[in-house]
Amino acid sequence: LGVSCTRATDCVAVGIGVTGVGVNTTLIEQRQGARWALVGHPNPKPSRGGVLLGVACAVPTECVAVGYNFPTVSAQATLVEQQSR
Repeated sequence: LGVSCTRATDCVAVGIGVTGVGVNTTLIEQRQGARWALVGHPNPKPSRGGVLLGVACAVPTECVAVGYNFPTVSAQATLVEQQSR
């Protein structure tokens, strides 16, 4: 749902991944050169799913993503993930 590029060939994309029936998880992918690859990252625990809505990278090695997750069935919490690559 969000993409940030510091160069034409160096981008980070965030959004929603699906891990099971009705269960969403945060998703981060990185493009370096001509290929996109999944980026491993921790999902908050406990969590009943989540989504990342936007990402900003000031430099190629520092990005911040924002979104929300569901710590319980009836609650929604703000989620901020920072990554150094």
